[in-house]
Amino acid sequence: LDEQIATSETTLTTLDPGEEATTSLDVIIKGADMSQSIIDAIERVWNLVRLYNLREGHERVDDALPDAMTEPLPDGPAAGAALDPGRFEAMLDDYYEARGWTGEGVPVDETLARLDLQEVAP
Repeated sequence: LDEQIATSETTLTTLDPGEEATTSLDVIIKGADMSQSIIDAIERVWNLVRLYNLREGHERVDDALPDAMTEPLPDGPAAGAALDPGRFEAMLDDYYEARGWTGEGVPVDETLARLDLQEVAP
């Protein structure tokens, strides 16, 4: 069950890390509301993983998508579509801000305090 909840949260927060959207989608998908304590626990895990990766040398550049994503698609319904690197960087900025992280993807002190993770901060 924990893995299912975390997977659902990961997928949903990749789209929008907002609590309201996550909870609403969970109700739609599973037919049950997630308690705030479960949401907080998942957010703690998400930030612990981030802190671990930062400790191991992960940087903002490591959150980039492969260069192939910026090349236009050759065919199909989205032929010619490609990821705009500038737009991706702006989206990454928004994502970091929504997570409570700096522009480099490091959890800010307020986020760590809210999640009681000050002891594991870099």
